[in-house]
Amino acid sequence: MPSLGVPYEYEAVITDGLTGETITMLPWSKIKWQRARNKVSQAEAFVAIADGGMSVMREAPPRPWNTLLSIQRNGSVVWDGPVTSWSRPSRSGPGQPP
Repeated sequence: MPSLGVPYEYEAVITDGLTGETITMLPWSKIKWQRARNKVSQAEAFVAIADGGMSVMREAPPRPWNTLLSIQRNGSVVWDGPVTSWSRPSRSGPGQPP
């Protein structure tokens, strides 16, 4: 009987949209995605500063519409789609110094 996953079973991967080669594995701190039948859905992956933050993005910056975000569970893709944008969160968010 299948069971719900725990966080360490999931991976967020940036891949080349043409070749399918893995560019980088994201050390995510939070991921979320939508599931929708026959509709467009979205996903987000957050990389904490303590886990590399922007340095991960500087090493292999995702190119919007040319790279894919793939969310995998135990090696199986549960969501994938093109990276449409990426950004650094504002520093004035909750728990952040102004």
